[in-house]
Amino acid sequence: MQKKRNIQFKTSDKVIILICSIGIIFSLFGYFLDVHKTSLRTDEKPIAYLTNRVKSVQRRFRDRLVWDIIRENTPLYVGDFVRTTSSAEAEITFDSGTVINMSHNSLIEILPETDKANLKITSGSVSIKTPERITLKAGRETLEISEDSIVSMNIQPEMLPWTDEAVTPIILSDETSASPTISSHHISVSVEKGTVRQSRSDGSIVELSAGSQIIMSSDGYELKQPAIIMTSPKATQKIIKPDNETASMTFRWKSLNYTPDTSTCIELSYDKDGAYPYKNQTVKTQEAVFKLPNRTMYWKAYPVSKTGKIYEESVVQGTISVLSIVPIKKLQPVNNMGLTYRAAKNGIQFNWTADDFARGYELKIADNNKMENPILRFTTAKTEAKIDTLEFGTWYWQVVPIYDDSVKVIEYVSETNTFKVQKPISLKSVVTYKPEDNNIAYTANGRQPILFNWSSASGAVSYTLKVADNPRLKNPVAEIECSQTYFSLNTNQYDIADGKHWYWAVTFTDKEGNIAPLSEVKTFYPLSQTPYLKALSPSDNLIITQKDFSETIFSIETNLPIESQFMVSKNMNFEELIIDAKIKTTAFKVSTKLEPGFYYWKITNGNFSSDMRSFLIKSENIENSEKIELPEMVFVPESTFVIGNDSGTSYEKGEHTVQLSSYFVGKSEITRKQFNQVMGKETNEAEENLPVTNVSWFDAVDYCNKLSMLQGLEPAYYISDTNVIWNQKSNGYRLLTEAEWEYAAKVLSKDSFAWTKETSENIPHPSTGKYHIENLVGNVSEWCWDWFGYYRKNTEINPIGAASGTERVIRGGNYNSPSQRATATFRESQKPQEKSSTTGFRIARNSE
Repeated sequence: MQKKRNIQFKTSDKVIILICSIGIIFSLFGYFLDVHKTSLRTDEKPIAYLTNRVKSVQRRFRDRLVWDIIRENTPLYVGDFVRTTSSAEAEITFDSGTVINMSHNSLIEILPETDKANLKITSGSVSIKTPERITLKAGRETLEISEDSIVSMNIQPEMLPWTDEAVTPIILSDETSASPTISSHHISVSVEKGTVRQSRSDGSIVELSAGSQIIMSSDGYELKQPAIIMTSPKATQKIIKPDNETASMTFRWKSLNYTPDTSTCIELSYDKDGAYPYKNQTVKTQEAVFKLPNRTMYWKAYPVSKTGKIYEESVVQGTISVLSIVPIKKLQPVNNMGLTYRAAKNGIQFNWTADDFARGYELKIADNNKMENPILRFTTAKTEAKIDTLEFGTWYWQVVPIYDDSVKVIEYVSETNTFKVQKPISLKSVVTYKPEDNNIAYTANGRQPILFNWSSASGAVSYTLKVADNPRLKNPVAEIECSQTYFSLNTNQYDIADGKHWYWAVTFTDKEGNIAPLSEVKTFYPLSQTPYLKALSPSDNLIITQKDFSETIFSIETNLPIESQFMVSKNMNFEELIIDAKIKTTAFKVSTKLEPGFYYWKITNGNFSSDMRSFLIKSENIENSEKIELPEMVFVPESTFVIGNDSGTSYEKGEHTVQLSSYFVGKSEITRKQFNQVMGKETNEAEENLPVTNVSWFDAVDYCNKLSMLQGLEPAYYISDTNVIWNQKSNGYRLLTEAEWEYAAKVLSKDSFAWTKETSENIPHPSTGKYHIENLVGNVSEWCWDWFGYYRKNTEINPIGAASGTERVIRGGNYNSPSQRATATFRESQKPQEKSSTTGFRIARNSE
């Protein structure tokens, strides 16, 4: 008995086996890659592409023997052979727009354009849709197809002797030989649109128009024996349907050379050899209907005689595949989804599942669920699309698969989904503060940053500051994103040079990504040196005639290199400009003729301004000018008295001694006539003697200055906007100090009667002229120079009040005050810019 032996491999044997195994695996992998490799040419440009395929489609270059399997979008070149296997289909699209559909077992060759034909069809069923005139060879026949034509052809080959046109033999998918010796047994041509011209060997020409069919033999002439041309179904037909529907197919054909005894037989079987028949019909008509199961059926149609003779050379065959519909699922946007307007403008992404039998898809979008009058139709070969043209509203969308002619669809309706694009948020632009428009920005040679700031915006996530050298902010030199409402910009970092205007604006982005419109575009002018602007001439408080004024030279000193603004107004606030002119020089004359009167002037440049000055234009004919009514003045000698009232209100308390120099005080309050004459206003005659009211503290000091100039006196006040400085040495008219007013009321006033709420009937009253000084208490409250505040208790000499404050002193009470307030010591106050129907003023002057 032979014993079993355990064979033990040496380590070297194991290594050899491993190496061999790895080599086999790599060889198989390389073989797989080589079989499925798609070759490309680098020496030629493609003229067509395989745009669609079903199952195996092969291509061979004209100068090679190997066939390779090609995939969608594979380029095709002049001289290429393309073939389909027994169950394959292919679509080829040329650069010219011509589209060729190949059914199973078809073979074509792309010929050079310089040849007689640019396409050769050797076998199989082919349909051609062309926008231009083309020439093709079918077997030995040359056919010319007109532009804008649709033509179907079927070629059944037979073996012929070798010819001079020999090229490389080809092996078909069923392993039979297909070489250039193959010619057509017969050729059927069906023209759906356009025309086809056939040039025969005897010189005759046959022209087929739309709706015509012909079957030719290998010699190019029409067949004499019975034949049929199928119009339905296609050689490779597909039917897709819902599961609960029954598929049926109507076979239609055109009979040629039929006798009264000839019929047509349609056979359907489960296999291509017909070993397992399904159904068959023999009919005299040109139509037959079959119900079909859910599977691939093989059919053939042929003429048959009364005696049962089958005309084998006229057999036409094909396949019908019945398939269940797999509905397209819409993936994105999700049904009933809400989208922001910004997201819609950036593009809405549409995605859906693929339909294996569709050559493309049509995306429809409408504003109604019935999809009537869609506002958008978008065709694509992909299962996605991006649309950025939709406005806000509710939208409905549908995807409809696009099939070629070989696919029949039974009752397929794509479902409709909906989504909503929200109404865009109306964002308001921010308000920018600094730098102000036309601002001069001092940079100290880049060491001092420019501060930009703006208002905050509700919902803002970030702000974007843009700076450019043009007002449209194109190609900004700085585009800065920040979360605050301010930014300090260093000009050196952003190449912002001196000597030119720069423009800026701000926008913001909210949490949903919406971008607000730009703010108002403003300009600034960076300057590396300290900017200054100084008025040189004429001097302040100039008194001049009209004639002399036209020759007066105004001059400034400045280092600002841009245009300045020369402004003249009748009021110190420059609310109404008499002159508002741009100046480009530092010295100039005024050509505008000004009427006699009092004027203020200044020069501005961006955010810089010269000091404010004034001038008075006198009438050249003083006799004819209106005589100004001057207030009567009363001399008050030097005095010492106790100011305040410790028994009064908290603001009255703080009695202390005050020494006053002598002065003049108005006998009565300034009347409306007196005020309006100086200020250039009209006065109602019935009211001209009433005390002027509804005047601010600034109006009162302005009147004093103008009256002084009209009288040739030195104005008491230097006024620049709301900044007023009192020149206490001037001889011009001014307001009383609070101490001067109280002394006059306590010591000089002999009028024991006061117009108050109890006595005035709530109206002001004119002066009676009876007393030395009238209406210091009652009638109207009177503006004083002083800022309002508590008294100091130490002895004072000519006190002028606090150095600063928010309200100015008013004294005396008024016609609307209770009598308790109409006293020599009661103190009140009012903001200097405010006007009141119960407040007026009287004037004073220094006596020396």
